[in-house]
Amino acid sequence: TFATEESGTLLRPWIRHTLEASSLVITLSEGWSQFVHAFAPRARVAVVPNSVALPDLPARDPSIPGRILFLGRLEAAKGVYELLEAGARIVRETAGPSPLRLVFGGEGDASGLRRRAAELGIAERIELPGWVGPAERDAELRKAAVFCLPSHAEGLPMSMLEAMAARKAVVATAVGGIPETLRDGD
Repeated sequence: TFATEESGTLLRPWIRHTLEASSLVITLSEGWSQFVHAFAPRARVAVVPNSVALPDLPARDPSIPGRILFLGRLEAAKGVYELLEAGARIVRETAGPSPLRLVFGGEGDASGLRRRAAELGIAERIELPGWVGPAERDAELRKAAVFCLPSHAEGLPMSMLEAMAARKAVVATAVGGIPETLRDGD
């Protein structure tokens, strides 16, 4: 968006020139590589996807039914408010008691999330542990039944790859390199 729209007519040619004059432009996915080639046709591009370490997994799945985990910046662009709306809808439309628990790990607009969750009537169903380090992240992933990343824009998100490595079901928006990495049913 910045390169093609926000940069304007003066900066856009400079961005194109910089990409084409670079020894190599590294992208996270084939889709981003195609974008760079379309924007800067003479750029030399290589795809190097993000990688994550495979965690030691427990013999038994300790996940908690209904526990949905988000890891990332707590801001509107990451889709956290849409996740709250979806959670409220699940609670409304579930016959009987819902086990839903939304966990938002990360820094950002925690007070805005709390306020919106209260407006939706699900304040008691959210957890905001703040920033989580590697050990806490792994513990949260072990407890999660599902990992959700409803971002509006992404490259190839590490948190999603870490959830996949932890063998969690992943629900994510089809943006950036996500559609090349995450396929329905895999």
